[in-house]
Amino acid sequence: LAIVLDVTANDLSPIVVETGLIDLWRDLAGFYERRTQYKGYGRFFTREDIDRQRPARISTVLKVAGISQWCMRSYTCVPMRFIRGRMCAVPISVNGMPVWERDFDRIPIDIVAAIEVYREPNQQGFAMPVQQLGQYSFEARDPVYGRDRCGSVGIWTR
Repeated sequence: LAIVLDVTANDLSPIVVETGLIDLWRDLAGFYERRTQYKGYGRFFTREDIDRQRPARISTVLKVAGISQWCMRSYTCVPMRFIRGRMCAVPISVNGMPVWERDFDRIPIDIVAAIEVYREPNQQGFAMPVQQLGQYSFEARDPVYGRDRCGSVGIWTR
């Protein structure tokens, strides 16, 4: 940020600008800001990328980022990633709110505006818990169940 002041000006009207970490912008605008800021850090799928791929479900898009559905004893499937020699669950958020990982694929692909995928947790805010809901949004480590740092997935709908 560069600010230039005119020292010869007699009276400048005040300007107040407030900002926050783009990691905490839990909306589609935050997605586009993070896409610019974290280009090499995360994987970003816009609606145009999704249309080009023509997936039937969100899990098809996530396979490109190395996340697969892993079914446990036929009762539920969760997104998993192979990391550091073992399988690891990946937490999912939809529109900034946590969802049960087994439910994300029920979201119709037609209403998905963007998807962001991180292999590692973002230190500036994605690990912030939404404890009253019982799960975590963009969660890095779940202290209750002890899931390791597996990154996160954010899904944004229209």
